[in-house]
Amino acid sequence: MSGFPLASGGGGDPSEASPIGVKLILASDFTVNDNQVPAEKVTFGVGTVKPWGDVLGMHSAGGPNPERITIPTGYDGIYEVDASLFFQASVGGSVRSALLEHNNSANVVQEEVIGHQQAITSGGHGTITLVKAYFKAVAGDYFQVRAYQNAGGALLVQHTPSTTKGSSFLSARRIGIA
Repeated sequence: MSGFPLASGGGGDPSEASPIGVKLILASDFTVNDNQVPAEKVTFGVGTVKPWGDVLGMHSAGGPNPERITIPTGYDGIYEVDASLFFQASVGGSVRSALLEHNNSANVVQEEVIGHQQAITSGGHGTITLVKAYFKAVAGDYFQVRAYQNAGGALLVQHTPSTTKGSSFLSARRIGIA
């Protein structure tokens, strides 16, 4: 990441990035329909919000866009954005995808798991997708994650998978000044 100053402690120099961000954790299971194009926006609703800094309002659970993390005024910069989706176990299909979007762009960053599904049996496992990207963002820009799968029927993206200690999430944090 040469050329981008890393976030500092916000020591008063306006040229330094303040460590701000938010992590949205899925509050309840989310249904993803089979072969849905475009892929479905994952809505985080009133899930757990974990701020890295003192800036609030990056996520509006009760607002018109609960699937988004929005950059607030005064916090332009380089953002590290990542998402993880835990799809329930299924023997059908072969694709589970998480797609990161910046401003509903057609230029998405995608992590796709193909052909690694395990059968639904005692102790069967689902599929975890993890995607990370770096974006230059200004006030009003937003990030969201979409889910795609082709299991032959609806699948859940789970909020607290029983086979891991993790959960499905979307996060963005500023790591530098643009």
